[in-house]
Amino acid sequence: MGTLQQVANSCPKKKTVAEFAAVDLSGSGRGKALRETRGDVVDTLVQRAAVCEGSLRVVAFSSSISASVEIYDGEFQLEGATTIARLRQAPKAIDAASRSVAAGFERAATALPRDGSDPVGITDLAGEYISQLNSGVDQGKYLLDAHILTDGIQTEGSAALNTRDLTRESAAKLAKQVDAPTLPTDSSLTFSGIGKETSREPSSDYVRALKTFYRTFCVRTGAGRCEVVTDYSQEN
Repeated sequence: MGTLQQVANSCPKKKTVAEFAAVDLSGSGRGKALRETRGDVVDTLVQRAAVCEGSLRVVAFSSSISASVEIYDGEFQLEGATTIARLRQAPKAIDAASRSVAAGFERAATALPRDGSDPVGITDLAGEYISQLNSGVDQGKYLLDAHILTDGIQTEGSAALNTRDLTRESAAKLAKQVDAPTLPTDSSLTFSGIGKETSREPSSDYVRALKTFYRTFCVRTGAGRCEVVTDYSQEN
């Protein structure tokens, strides 16, 4: 209960959290250990969405938006007149959602092509998600917290990053040329796992160039908070 109370204390006070997770299931992201680590991160987002009685959408992707699979999409409502009473209902809701997500990832791994990765394009789905939630009578109600779990090695579209001579300068230039979604200014956008490949360890210079690309790209979305990290953070 203590952990759930801490999560409850982190919930937005005036808005409803909208958690969005997009998990890269291209060939470089299918290693067992890497999939388990990414799954742990998604479980943390499930927990936050449930405890905060928010919304959650999880997708898996590889080479494009069309090569993506929706894993989970739902809202959480916990019964109870007090915070403590509602928190007592949270574990059951979290467990059910986590099981659904895990089963969905197994199906997605079979359905999605292994070749190609488009983490840039998949951010459009985060923009569509928050636009849908905040339309109509719910305008401005939801607060987007989007997480793209990927090694960042974009191979599709106009910003192919799978070249080892990528530099921070060329990466920043590419990031300014690609299309970027427009996210609300109170949104948070995190790219986790950048440079963390299953098969090999890329050079530090290459990883720094990748991070430069995603930082520059994230700023262009208008999100108020941008995070680009190699390690998969499980903190909210």
